Amino acid sequence: MALDSRILEAIKRVKWNSPTPVQGACIPLALKGRDLAIQSRTGSGKTGAFVIPILQRVITETEKICNRRTAKNPVALILLPSVELCEQTVEVVTALAKYVRPRVMVDNLTSRGVVTKARVAAAPILVTTAALLGKHCRSGTVTAEDLATLRCVVIDEVDFVISIAEGSLRAVQSVLPPSVQTILSSATLTDGVVHIKSQLLHNPVTITLSTDDENEMNPNRR
Repeated sequence: MALDSRILEAIKRVKWNSPTPVQGACIPLALKGRDLAIQSRTGSGKTGAFVIPILQRVITETEKICNRRTAKNPVALILLPSVELCEQTVEVVTALAKYVRPRVMVDNLTSRGVVTKARVAAAPILVTTAALLGKHCRSGTVTAEDLATLRCVVIDEVDFVISIAEGSLRAVQSVLPPSVQTILSSATLTDGVVHIKSQLLHNPVTITLSTDDENEMNPNRR
């Protein structure tokens, strides 16, 4: 995998000795910029499958625009169904970005503080719930212009997101760049997931992990 050596060092540090099946299937395709629809159960290593290519993208984009004001603008957006999952995802991002310099900023918008345009522009990686971001999209606090620099959007546990915040997800969708790389992950393939997949993904690769595949995984891997 064509990964920055600093990411590889962090992977060693967290003792991810080999990729899980979902990581092995997804990371090479994500690094190529492909849209992905991942069906895999919670605990299969999905978080690493999208965080690793996101960090690589952030490093690449930061090097391209190192001396510009837009160097701090958002490159990746990770949408999750709950505050708890946001916190867990930020922990993974922080661990895997440990050796990257300049330091990769990740902002959990569900944490304390007011969500403003300046805050949205201040970190290359934004992590939040669809419900919270959708509220700010509807109010005009977050607009298409604020997210114009996005290169990758991940919606994790999209089946759960749809069940609790479908309207908010539509509001977020309305301000996303049309050509942004999008990765959806879901434990189940509901009608809602099929519909959002058809709306958001462009020529996607669908990756379905069987129970047998997932039983090979490291049980400690997120």
